[in-house]
Amino acid sequence: MSVGDYDFRHTYGSRSAVAGVDLETLKELIGHTSISTPMRYVNPTPEHKRQAIEKLEQFNAELALLALAQDSGSHNFPHSYPVCRFSVLLNY
Repeated sequence: MSVGDYDFRHTYGSRSAVAGVDLETLKELIGHTSISTPMRYVNPTPEHKRQAIEKLEQFNAELALLALAQDSGSHNFPHSYPVCRFSVLLNY
């Protein structure tokens, strides 16, 4: 089996995606014109999914704290954001 340009591009794209390079940047680096093409390089591991869920939970916690801080009389903050534990919903 020979190694060709496709193999190098796929390895580069996959490793870049795992390293956290966003899809738009990855698209530009690899030379694709469509954002859907570099999607084939994104194969998140269970650990990456867990880290993404932790980021969402941290964001929700910070949003809840902001809502509590804004509760001192100012009602221009959107209080309707649900605060939940995504790990519970997704069994992580």
